[in-house]
Amino acid sequence: MAEKMSKDELLEQIRVKHRQLERYLFYFERGSNGAFVASNRPKFGREEMLEPGGVGEWSVKELLAHLIAREQRFLNWYKAGPRGDVPEAPVVKVSQDGFEALVPEIEKYRSHSLEDILAEFMTSFEQVLATVQTIPEADLFAPGRFAWTEDLTLADYIAANTFHCYDWAKKQIRHWKTKHTGKQLNKDIILEKIRAERRRLEKNLAELNEDEMIQPGVVGEWSVKDLLAHLVDWEQRFLRWYDEGLCGLTPETPEPGLTWRDLDILNQRIFEKHRHRPLDDVLAEFHASYQQVLKTIEAMPEEDLIDPDRFEWRAGNPLWTMAAANTSNHYRWAKTQLRKWMRARNV
Repeated sequence: MAEKMSKDELLEQIRVKHRQLERYLFYFERGSNGAFVASNRPKFGREEMLEPGGVGEWSVKELLAHLIAREQRFLNWYKAGPRGDVPEAPVVKVSQDGFEALVPEIEKYRSHSLEDILAEFMTSFEQVLATVQTIPEADLFAPGRFAWTEDLTLADYIAANTFHCYDWAKKQIRHWKTKHTGKQLNKDIILEKIRAERRRLEKNLAELNEDEMIQPGVVGEWSVKDLLAHLVDWEQRFLRWYDEGLCGLTPETPEPGLTWRDLDILNQRIFEKHRHRPLDDVLAEFHASYQQVLKTIEAMPEEDLIDPDRFEWRAGNPLWTMAAANTSNHYRWAKTQLRKWMRARNV
């Protein structure tokens, strides 16, 4: 139920839960305002997202189509409310039994391409957010305000078709992701991805001179030097977390006193910590830290990387996903930011 929320709290829940879901689906990039936002690059391959089994028999594409259908169903209900109409679609009340028993309304989306579904996933969310922002607070929290809401509030239906759905979908994708490591995934493949992305990044770095490496503006106010210090900091965090896990400890991730929702704060702290260091020191650490990470992963038992239950602090997530996030995926992101900056300078 959502009747104890204010309108601002309702909107915040919608935004936060959707952003958390986005983090499982897309790589994040720093936007024009300096904040990290979801890019249009999915974290999964095209075939993976079309493969049945993401949630029951559904593929990830069908799961996202279900979320879109739920959002659009709410929008249609709300449009009917002011006219006094009863929506044609059956009304599904908030249930404590979860969403597994709900009849999926995804048939009309089956013919849509994966690319269309990914785009609609974002535009449908924006439509819902814009609509909720226009609804008077009194209409949101008055039980029976519309004929079709019966004894529930409009906010209850919004919650059921937005942030409760997003939270449920995130858990389904997380579960699927940890079990869907791929039939051929092993330590050698993980290491090869790390080495390949690092080579691509270093190939681009080799095109720059020292003066270019300290110019701001690559990622927000960051220079190339700041970007490299950022990568090192996250590599070292991964190494520290792994060591603590081997000792039976529960690492405080991502930072004591911060949560994963505070990444902008943490990344700013990292920037401030390293921004005045000499370029030569940062470059030396950039190369040394990578060798340290590489040797650590090379020495790991494959079970440590692949088994989702190997470390209790990972809560059912295999270590390789965190290793990739702090190495290969991070190198690819850094290379992308670097290339954008280099192209802009050459225009």
